[in-house]
Amino acid sequence: MPLQVLRRSRRGPIDNGPAAHNTSSIAFAEVTWSQVRRVFQPTPYIQPSKPLPDAQLASLAQYLSMALKCLEPITHENDAARVHVVAPILVCVCSLFNGDAKIQVDEYVKGVYVKAHGELEFVLRRGDKTVCITTVTKDNMSAGMAHVLLGCEV
Repeated sequence: MPLQVLRRSRRGPIDNGPAAHNTSSIAFAEVTWSQVRRVFQPTPYIQPSKPLPDAQLASLAQYLSMALKCLEPITHENDAARVHVVAPILVCVCSLFNGDAKIQVDEYVKGVYVKAHGELEFVLRRGDKTVCITTVTKDNMSAGMAHVLLGCEV
């Protein structure tokens, strides 16, 4: 059923190019939340929190304060600047796992069962767990939800 939903997308399946190994899939950007929400039923999950050491939190706050003073105002058109704010937070969080959690930046992902592909700003991996992160604006939250949901299939 997920593939049928993707086939109903505005442009239909497209070729990934050489990396696709001669299979077709659709770009994440072509899939809307309204198309996938009928197929994928999200379930609530609450990740137990882990305290960030005070020294690490102070370093993060100091860096973010400097970065926000130096960077141009971050807008939805300015993804490169946004990475300089998001990445340090992810680094602090992943460092709590002593090297077991890895961050991949601008990760190209391609589904196995759901024939969709795209790039996610960040993918966090720890063991068999994967967290997909994309930066979205409040104006386009549903597109970000669809992208991350499709990325979770990988």
